[in-house]
Amino acid sequence: MNDVRVGKDRLLGVTEERPYREGVKEAFTVERTGVAAMALGIIERCLELSIEYAKNRGQFGQPIASHQLIQEKIAKMEVHRLNVTNLVFRVLSMAADGRHMSLTEASASKLYAARAATETALEAVQLFGGNGYMAEFEVEQLARECHAQTAELGRARATAAVRAASMPPTPTPGTVTAGPALSRSAT
Repeated sequence: MNDVRVGKDRLLGVTEERPYREGVKEAFTVERTGVAAMALGIIERCLELSIEYAKNRGQFGQPIASHQLIQEKIAKMEVHRLNVTNLVFRVLSMAADGRHMSLTEASASKLYAARAATETALEAVQLFGGNGYMAEFEVEQLARECHAQTAELGRARATAAVRAASMPPTPTPGTVTAGPALSRSAT
Protein backbone atom coordinates (compact mmCIF):
# COMPACT_ATOMS: atom_id res chain seq x y z
CA MET A 1 0.00 0.00 0.00
CA ASN A 2 1.20 3.48 -0.79
CA ASP A 3 0.01 6.84 0.48
CA VAL A 4 -2.57 5.35 2.85
CA ARG A 5 -3.94 7.66 5.54
CA VAL A 6 -5.40 6.29 8.74
CA GLY A 7 -7.15 8.21 11.49
CA LYS A 8 -5.47 8.39 14.92
CA ASP A 9 -8.27 6.35 16.47
CA ARG A 10 -7.32 3.44 14.18
CA LEU A 11 -3.57 3.39 14.90
CA LEU A 12 -1.96 0.59 16.87
CA GLY A 13 1.25 1.06 18.85
CA VAL A 14 3.00 4.37 18.19
CA THR A 15 0.99 7.57 18.31
CA GLU A 16 1.96 11.09 19.26
CA GLU A 17 0.08 10.69 22.54
CA ARG A 18 1.31 7.17 23.24
CA PRO A 19 4.88 6.23 22.39
CA TYR A 20 5.69 2.76 21.05
CA ARG A 21 7.37 1.53 24.24
CA GLU A 22 4.33 2.33 26.38
CA GLY A 23 2.03 0.35 24.08
CA VAL A 24 4.36 -2.65 24.13
CA LYS A 25 4.72 -2.50 27.93
CA GLU A 26 0.94 -2.46 28.32
CA ALA A 27 0.55 -5.45 25.98
CA PHE A 28 3.22 -7.45 27.85
CA THR A 29 1.66 -6.56 31.19
CA VAL A 30 -1.76 -7.83 30.10
CA GLU A 31 -0.23 -11.03 28.65
CA ARG A 32 1.79 -11.72 31.79
CA THR A 33 -1.12 -11.18 34.15
CA GLY A 34 -3.19 -13.55 32.01
CA VAL A 35 -0.68 -16.34 32.66
CA ALA A 36 -1.57 -16.22 36.37
CA ALA A 37 -5.23 -16.91 35.55
CA MET A 38 -4.31 -19.81 33.26
CA ALA A 39 -1.97 -21.22 35.90
CA LEU A 40 -4.74 -20.99 38.49
CA GLY A 41 -7.01 -23.12 36.31
CA ILE A 42 -4.30 -25.77 35.94
CA ILE A 43 -3.57 -25.76 39.68
CA GLU A 44 -7.24 -26.05 40.63
CA ARG A 45 -7.85 -28.93 38.21
CA CYS A 46 -4.74 -30.81 39.37
CA LEU A 47 -5.85 -30.38 42.97
CA GLU A 48 -9.39 -31.61 42.24
CA LEU A 49 -8.14 -34.66 40.35
CA SER A 50 -5.53 -35.46 43.01
CA ILE A 51 -7.99 -35.29 45.91
CA GLU A 52 -10.49 -37.49 44.07
CA TYR A 53 -7.78 -40.00 43.10
CA ALA A 54 -6.29 -40.09 46.62
CA LYS A 55 -9.70 -40.80 48.16
CA ASN A 56 -10.52 -43.60 45.71
CA ARG A 57 -7.12 -45.27 45.22
CA GLY A 58 -6.36 -47.91 47.80
CA GLN A 59 -2.96 -49.07 48.98
CA PHE A 60 -2.26 -51.50 51.83
CA GLY A 61 -5.97 -51.75 52.57
CA GLN A 62 -6.62 -48.01 52.95
CA PRO A 63 -7.04 -44.99 50.69
CA ILE A 64 -3.74 -43.32 49.80
CA ALA A 65 -5.26 -40.07 51.10
CA SER A 66 -4.58 -41.37 54.62
CA HIS A 67 -0.80 -41.44 53.99
CA GLN A 68 1.21 -38.48 55.26
CA LEU A 69 3.23 -38.09 52.05
CA ILE A 70 0.06 -37.80 49.97
CA GLN A 71 -1.42 -35.31 52.44
CA GLU A 72 1.75 -33.20 52.16
CA LYS A 73 1.56 -33.21 48.35
CA ILE A 74 -2.07 -32.06 48.47
CA ALA A 75 -1.20 -29.40 51.07
CA LYS A 76 1.55 -28.01 48.78
CA MET A 77 -0.94 -27.88 45.92
CA GLU A 78 -3.39 -25.98 48.12
CA VAL A 79 -0.72 -23.45 49.13
CA HIS A 80 0.03 -22.84 45.44
CA ARG A 81 -3.70 -22.49 44.73
CA LEU A 82 -4.16 -19.92 47.49
CA ASN A 83 -1.13 -17.87 46.44
CA VAL A 84 -2.01 -17.78 42.75
CA THR A 85 -5.67 -17.02 43.61
CA ASN A 86 -4.43 -14.01 45.57
CA LEU A 87 -2.36 -12.88 42.58
CA VAL A 88 -5.36 -13.13 40.26
CA PHE A 89 -7.66 -11.32 42.70
CA ARG A 90 -5.04 -8.57 43.10
CA VAL A 91 -5.02 -8.02 39.33
CA LEU A 92 -8.82 -7.92 39.27
CA SER A 93 -8.99 -5.55 42.23
CA MET A 94 -6.46 -3.21 40.65
CA ALA A 95 -8.38 -3.26 37.36
CA ALA A 96 -11.63 -2.45 39.19
CA ASP A 97 -9.87 0.58 40.71
CA GLY A 98 -8.61 1.66 37.29
CA ARG A 99 -5.00 0.71 38.09
CA HIS A 100 -2.69 -1.80 36.45
CA MET A 101 0.30 -3.82 37.57
CA SER A 102 3.68 -2.52 36.58
CA LEU A 103 5.63 -4.56 34.06
CA THR A 104 7.92 -5.72 36.88
CA GLU A 105 4.97 -6.89 39.02
CA ALA A 106 3.36 -8.62 36.04
CA SER A 107 6.63 -10.38 35.19
CA ALA A 108 7.04 -11.55 38.78
CA SER A 109 3.43 -12.78 38.85
CA LYS A 110 3.94 -14.70 35.63
CA LEU A 111 7.14 -16.26 36.92
CA TYR A 112 5.59 -17.36 40.23
CA ALA A 113 2.31 -18.58 38.75
CA ALA A 114 3.99 -20.62 36.00
CA ARG A 115 6.37 -22.21 38.51
CA ALA A 116 3.52 -22.96 40.92
CA ALA A 117 1.46 -24.59 38.16
CA THR A 118 4.42 -26.69 37.04
CA GLU A 119 5.20 -27.85 40.59
CA THR A 120 1.53 -28.65 41.21
CA ALA A 121 1.20 -30.64 37.99
CA LEU A 122 4.36 -32.62 38.76
CA GLU A 123 3.10 -33.35 42.29
CA ALA A 124 -0.16 -34.59 40.76
CA VAL A 125 1.70 -36.83 38.31
CA GLN A 126 3.69 -38.31 41.23
CA LEU A 127 0.55 -38.77 43.31
CA PHE A 128 -1.02 -40.73 40.45
CA GLY A 129 2.05 -42.99 40.30
CA GLY A 130 2.45 -44.82 36.99
CA ASN A 131 -1.01 -43.65 35.93
CA GLY A 132 0.26 -40.06 36.06
CA TYR A 133 2.35 -40.75 32.97
CA MET A 134 -0.52 -42.24 30.98
CA ALA A 135 -2.09 -39.99 28.33
CA GLU A 136 -5.55 -41.24 29.36
CA PHE A 137 -5.21 -39.41 32.68
CA GLU A 138 -5.82 -35.68 32.65
CA VAL A 139 -2.92 -34.90 35.01
CA GLU A 140 -0.48 -36.04 32.31
CA GLN A 141 -2.08 -33.60 29.87
CA LEU A 142 -1.94 -30.78 32.43
CA ALA A 143 1.74 -31.51 33.11
CA ARG A 144 2.46 -31.31 29.36
CA GLU A 145 0.64 -27.98 29.21
CA CYS A 146 2.82 -26.69 32.05
CA HIS A 147 5.91 -27.91 30.21
CA ALA A 148 4.88 -25.80 27.22
CA GLN A 149 4.53 -22.81 29.53
CA THR A 150 7.95 -23.56 31.01
CA ALA A 151 9.56 -23.00 27.61
CA GLU A 152 8.08 -19.52 27.74
CA LEU A 153 9.19 -19.26 31.36
CA GLY A 154 12.83 -19.05 30.25
CA ARG A 155 12.07 -15.62 28.89
CA ALA A 156 10.18 -14.74 32.07
CA ARG A 157 13.22 -15.66 34.16
CA ALA A 158 15.44 -13.48 32.03
CA THR A 159 12.92 -10.64 32.21
CA ALA A 160 12.64 -10.94 35.98
CA ALA A 161 16.43 -10.98 36.33
CA VAL A 162 16.75 -7.84 34.21
CA ARG A 163 13.96 -6.12 36.14
CA ALA A 164 15.50 -7.09 39.48
CA ALA A 165 18.91 -5.84 38.39
CA SER A 166 17.41 -2.48 37.39
CA MET A 167 15.68 -1.97 40.74
CA PRO A 168 17.52 -0.05 43.46
CA PRO A 169 18.39 -2.17 46.50
CA THR A 170 15.95 -1.92 49.38
CA PRO A 171 17.70 -1.76 52.74
CA THR A 172 16.46 -4.07 55.46
CA PRO A 173 14.72 -2.09 58.24
CA GLY A 174 17.17 -1.29 61.03
CA THR A 175 20.28 -1.52 58.84
CA VAL A 176 22.53 1.22 57.55
CA THR A 177 23.70 1.18 53.97
CA ALA A 178 27.37 2.12 53.76
CA GLY A 179 28.43 4.48 51.01
CA PRO A 180 31.91 4.50 49.47
CA ALA A 181 33.36 6.67 52.27
CA LEU A 182 32.12 4.31 54.99
CA SER A 183 33.19 1.11 53.28
CA ARG A 184 36.93 1.94 53.37
CA SER A 185 38.90 0.23 56.09
CA ALA A 186 40.22 2.53 58.79
CA THR A 187 44.01 2.44 59.00
